[in-house]
Amino acid sequence: MSADRETAALCAVTPNAAPYVNKPGLQIWENPKNGFHVAALHFTADPAKNNANWIAEQRASTSPEAFDREYNINFNAMSGAATFPQIMEHRSKIIVEPPFPDVSPMQPCWAGMDWGAVNPSSFEVMTWIENADGEPCIDTIWELYEPAKSPANFAQKVMDNCPYYAQINSIWSDPRSVWGPNRTGSDGPTIAQLLLEAGFDKIVPGQTSENTWISLMANAWRDLDIREPTYRIWKCCPNLIDEFEKARFQKLSARMLENSNPSDKMVDKHNHAMDAVKMGMLSTVPITKSIERGRHKSKTLPHWKRYMA
Repeated sequence: MSADRETAALCAVTPNAAPYVNKPGLQIWENPKNGFHVAALHFTADPAKNNANWIAEQRASTSPEAFDREYNINFNAMSGAATFPQIMEHRSKIIVEPPFPDVSPMQPCWAGMDWGAVNPSSFEVMTWIENADGEPCIDTIWELYEPAKSPANFAQKVMDNCPYYAQINSIWSDPRSVWGPNRTGSDGPTIAQLLLEAGFDKIVPGQTSENTWISLMANAWRDLDIREPTYRIWKCCPNLIDEFEKARFQKLSARMLENSNPSDKMVDKHNHAMDAVKMGMLSTVPITKSIERGRHKSKTLPHWKRYMA
């Protein structure tokens, strides 16, 4: 294993404080906040394991992603195939760089919202903008992404800071976490009721079918070597871009497949902005039977012009 790789692995768990023990495969430092002494131990600290043969044996028994997570202490290593490889392969078409297209103050917009108190809440604003091929294209043009201190606080931040809020006609939200029973099990108000009381009167229950949305995205990003996308993200939405780049399908073992539906499922992690977009798209775009079945043949969205200024 290279020294650079080992250093990167140790840095993944090492804070900014300089280690007072810094040997091959081992770093020890003092946590400046509480005075605790912490050690980061890498397998290369063991001479019997710090050789090409041992490393090759371990790699042969696991996936590259699992090896990177377990042995290289890489908490960002991902498993499974990328759900949306197009965003890396055709980034210049999918990510809209500034200066951004003009959005008329009269042009209707809509939003998707994923609620989270500990995890981030995400509010993603969308509108129709014609792409270079003259086709209707959904653009995500603004986001708020942060843990919500309270429904009223989050609603106020959106209303105060979103430049398109007056143009939004619907805010599509999760029918379970937002409109469902209070998570504490009490008879208290739902998140939706608290948002409505705070003036968030555009909020409505959205649709959440993941498989249908993945098919819809595949349709929007198909054949990008010869055509323009019909879904884009403005660069001012960095959290949404990051989630699309990191999205992965679950990687199921043979034993897991025996007890699971083998249909493709995304890893349910780091997906708050995507969930907001999913609800916003599914609740607005007409879903044809070909999209529902994953054939990705639909080219037109008949009602798109009523969203254009």
